[in-house]
Amino acid sequence: MDFGAVFANPLCAPGPALALLARLGLPGLVGAPDALLDVTPLRTRAGELFEPERLTANVDAGNVDSVAVAATVCPPARSAARTRLFVQGAPPQRPLHSYVDVIRTPLGLDHLLASAAIPMLFPPVHVADPPEAAGCYVDGGVRMNAPLGAALAMDVERLVVVSGHSVEPPPVPPGPPDIAAAAAVSVRAVLADALGDDLQSLHRKNIRGYHETVPYLLVAPRDGELAELAAESFRPSGPYWTIGKLLDPLGSGAGRDELLSLILFQHEYARRQVECGRRDARTALAAGWMR
Repeated sequence: MDFGAVFANPLCAPGPALALLARLGLPGLVGAPDALLDVTPLRTRAGELFEPERLTANVDAGNVDSVAVAATVCPPARSAARTRLFVQGAPPQRPLHSYVDVIRTPLGLDHLLASAAIPMLFPPVHVADPPEAAGCYVDGGVRMNAPLGAALAMDVERLVVVSGHSVEPPPVPPGPPDIAAAAAVSVRAVLADALGDDLQSLHRKNIRGYHETVPYLLVAPRDGELAELAAESFRPSGPYWTIGKLLDPLGSGAGRDELLSLILFQHEYARRQVECGRRDARTALAAGWMR
């Protein structure tokens, strides 16, 4: 995986380039930007890899009961955001939280891209099907306060949780955070903290016997590991020069590295991420199912 397979150089793509001009104090020249990055290459690459016909065949054959992705619908002004769980196959067997709508539909490329659209960095994705749920969507983790809830509502017997972020409580910083560290805290709150809280809740319920025990495996990096890998792999040259310049005002601390780990798709970084994932998966399997 490389830079061009996910997003284009912001200064070489008209939309993001104008968005940057607006952010630099020239808003009169352009309309309001919808994102800082042009992710057209990601759509192209995902379209090459995703085969909806195979997914449908596997669900219809009973190889899997259900496949679901979550996305957050962008609401009208002054309205609250809601999570929508797009489900192909059997629906959840238990009620979900009141802010989650279950939408049964064949999954398409737009549903997948919407579930991964990082707010501000990636533009919202318009989902047209089914018509009653049509709208613009961003990452499903934005509003998902209980990310394990959907899987548990499917009456799973066991659960494998793969996280791109540590679910361990971060250490207390020695001093006041800079803007990058504050931004990283916000990102962590959206993408990781809810998962950690939900795992603790599942563990307590398993121990106390509130419901049928659901053993789980957790595969996740240690705290700060991916930020360290991103900082070591990042080379601000060629198309990455732009990314470096965008991050320069944020300083050189851990917060900057945390943000970099979210938008760096360089081959070397991806390779090292995969190595870490394999290591953590072996560790989880060796430790066995947790309760």
